Amino acid sequence: MDEEGLSEADTTRLASERQRSVTPLPRYDWQLLRVRLHDVKVERLEQDKPPIPSEKRIGVRAEIEAGVAGKRLVGKLTVNIASPTEEAPKCQMQFTFEGSFGPRDPSVVVPGKAEIDARFAATVLVLLWPYAREFAHDLMRRMEVEARPLPTIDSLSILEEAPHLDS
Repeated sequence: MDEEGLSEADTTRLASERQRSVTPLPRYDWQLLRVRLHDVKVERLEQDKPPIPSEKRIGVRAEIEAGVAGKRLVGKLTVNIASPTEEAPKCQMQFTFEGSFGPRDPSVVVPGKAEIDARFAATVLVLLWPYAREFAHDLMRRMEVEARPLPTIDSLSILEEAPHLDS
């Protein structure tokens, strides 16, 4: 018996039941091998402009670019943020993270640029977005602007909705 009063058989049975009830994580076709901050542009805006309504205080626009580099795919996530508020300095920022991706299965042939599908674009978004969230929050905090976190994304639904490339 362990400290909770369960026998070893009960503990094994409970662990087995938990294992069956856990939703498996999505299997990405491409693994993220390297991430780098590609470029950054930040600008403080003039304070004497009229305040922007609260519903437009932070705007995010993400663009995804994909390309082929040798035996790897390269994906870029560019994020544009405008963060003006009445209480804090106003700023605009744009930054791009670049990810280098390799196939999960080494026997997979890397597709040409024309054959890169929406599923790869979804993978770029899902795997690079956490880096963008952390960088934006850290930069806003260091600039002493009102740091509002970027939203999280539902990676499971994004990957489920992304179409697959026909083989």
